Amino acid sequence: MANKPPSYQEKEFLIYLLDKYLAKHKTGTKELSNITLSAVALPSDDLMRTKFPKLFSVSNNITKCMAYAWFNETTSRGYTNELHPNMNYSLTLKGYNKALRYKHPIKYFLKDHWKGLVTSLVIAIVGVVTKVLLT
Repeated sequence: MANKPPSYQEKEFLIYLLDKYLAKHKTGTKELSNITLSAVALPSDDLMRTKFPKLFSVSNNITKCMAYAWFNETTSRGYTNELHPNMNYSLTLKGYNKALRYKHPIKYFLKDHWKGLVTSLVIAIVGVVTKVLLT
């Protein structure tokens, strides 16, 4: 009987891949296609075993990692590119940006919605000043 991979955890998996990328290349996106993430090597990573224990199944003293299914999912969503032939992957710009948004949600909320926040702040100040002047 084949083991079914656990449900895909996009947020956690993309943050994990981003951390692996940033460990090799501190910032920027110039090296995205040059830094490879191996679906074969990841199972030996203790951090992956800690974060995603459901990806690993043990049968007859053999540990099987089902990370390949999650890599296929990230590839189908455009977050990684599969580099043939050895189950190696690289983050795409789309995957990098999505992972950054997951990792720093407040920063990207402010970046995307700063105009609305400034407008709300100005309206609030005008309202307070108007109330003070009218009373």
